[in-house]
Amino acid sequence: MRRADPESRRAGKLTRAAAAATVDPEQLGGRASRPPQLRETLQLTLEAEPMELAGLRHSVGRWLSLQGISEQDRFDITLATSEAAGNSIEHAYGADKATLTVICQRKSAGVRVCVRDNGRWRDGGPYGRGRGLAIMRALVDSVEIRRGEHGTTVVLTKRCARSGPHAAAAADC
Repeated sequence: MRRADPESRRAGKLTRAAAAATVDPEQLGGRASRPPQLRETLQLTLEAEPMELAGLRHSVGRWLSLQGISEQDRFDITLATSEAAGNSIEHAYGADKATLTVICQRKSAGVRVCVRDNGRWRDGGPYGRGRGLAIMRALVDSVEIRRGEHGTTVVLTKRCARSGPHAAAAADC
């Protein structure tokens, strides 16, 4: 029987922890600065690696589900969040190890997601790509990009029908 490489095992741990919705930083191999809160706000700190995107999508989708967000809105928000994180991974960092932060907030009128990196913008390769922003804009109501000397923050907002007793989150990106 062939053993999985260490990166695959860590990715598997992240996915299993997200599926269980009870995340212990030890389970994540040090990948999270603190356990995600499945309340009005979900905050994740991830390594800026493409293999992190599947676990991110699962965590965000589960959190949205627990917030009472419809299946279609969950799909739209989760995909837009993944695109923003993918852009951050591709364009903000070189070969250096780095992290990005994703903050999802339940607001009275919907959901707000902030994807923040600390890198510098780099152009992607000439592979016919460059559709991420168009995809995000098609899926959510608003895409705001804040570029600064300390990184980039992408703010996604989507109006969603409010269900449940959740109060609006006060945290800001």
